Amino acid sequence: MISAFLKKTFDSKQINLVKSLQIYIRDAYGKDKEKERMGDIREIQQYRDSCNVDDQTVSPVSAIPKHEQYLAYVMLLEKRFSWGKSGRGVFSKASKVEVWFKWVDSYRHTKIEQSMDIKLEKFAIMFNLGALMSLHAVKLSETDEDGLKQACKLFRESGGVFEYISTNAGNDAIQFVQNMDIQKDSCKFLANLMLAQAQACFAEMAIRKKMKPKLVSQLAI
Repeated sequence: MISAFLKKTFDSKQINLVKSLQIYIRDAYGKDKEKERMGDIREIQQYRDSCNVDDQTVSPVSAIPKHEQYLAYVMLLEKRFSWGKSGRGVFSKASKVEVWFKWVDSYRHTKIEQSMDIKLEKFAIMFNLGALMSLHAVKLSETDEDGLKQACKLFRESGGVFEYISTNAGNDAIQFVQNMDIQKDSCKFLANLMLAQAQACFAEMAIRKKMKPKLVSQLAI
């Protein structure tokens, strides 16, 4: 079985949500609201930092829920705030949240996409969520029958994530030319691969249960 490669990003020294959100909230809503929301802002940054993972050391069991939570935060931030050049100056307040998001292409590690558009962050986290599900599925598929059942479910969920990106993010992702992995064709391929591996898990369970050859052959198609 094959898992998708994880995308890499950078730590809080290079991508700091706290400072930018703090400035925007202070300018837009005042210092009291800034102080009130500082705990939430720091928590969001902590979740982002926890999503900076790599294929060799990551534990999918702990990383998947963290990615799901951070993705929920990102989607909320996308709706609540405007993202881009802040326009803040000596006599002007911030009109947007200014953060440079940076992500490395999972296929070509020398290619780095950077953008102030939070859609890059959203697509990258979605991609890694699908990749983590596939990585966990691969590990489970090498165990017992229960592991195969769980692997089948995870491969299908992973395929669903990549299918969602392919279907819903295609037009928006075109602008991020340095990240080929989140483009429509790439995610469509990964979606089909994950669904094929889910089917392979079904066939493997049938073989282990010594079902009739005709049924096994049908499952293997």
